[in-house]
Amino acid sequence: MSFGRNVTTPWGQNWLNIAEPVLRKADSGRLERGLAYATPGRVPEPEFEPGRALATVDGSGTSRYRVEIILPGPDRIEAGCDCPDPVRPCKHVVAVVFRIGRIIDEDPSVLRTLRAAGGNSVPLPAEPLASPEDRTAGRSRWGTELATDAIDPADAFARPLQTLPDAVSAPDAVGEPCYCPPRPGTGVDLEALESIAAVAAGTAMTALVEADLPDGVGAT
Repeated sequence: MSFGRNVTTPWGQNWLNIAEPVLRKADSGRLERGLAYATPGRVPEPEFEPGRALATVDGSGTSRYRVEIILPGPDRIEAGCDCPDPVRPCKHVVAVVFRIGRIIDEDPSVLRTLRAAGGNSVPLPAEPLASPEDRTAGRSRWGTELATDAIDPADAFARPLQTLPDAVSAPDAVGEPCYCPPRPGTGVDLEALESIAAVAAGTAMTALVEADLPDGVGAT
């Protein structure tokens, strides 16, 4: 089973790498049920402190179980749960592991806290460098590293101005917006979304045609 597909950032992936020894011990049934439990509804906000996470998992019916995950040192992780399941890790531990991964996706500082065993500050792992084909507009896909072929700002400003292209003509009417249905379960009203898109397109059309611009600039 690929664990990385359940997170969206390199920091979330780093957490799953740390927790992999726990996840590898879980059977497929507990992995699947744990993933299904890894939601805010089942696992409310865990508590984080250096090298330690505590979480409550809402089980079936009114049952609630306490999960503790400890990182006593580099490349070491321990996890426990007070549920009656004799097999470890149980689905509740799996749920908390994946829930933490998704929290770290949104707030990487949580990873720093968990990796700070003994209260020591631990730097976050570096962002991955993008390959040349992933780079866009002089930035990496993570938005922090300059591409090796980026243009120096001074050279860019020193370039002579090119002749502007001829002004384009405004369309006769607003076209139909693209059909982009929201993902199931998001609760987005498709008709309302299409209405908003139509209003935005009409407003843009009016601004384009009626804009008070200098002669020779803008649409004709």
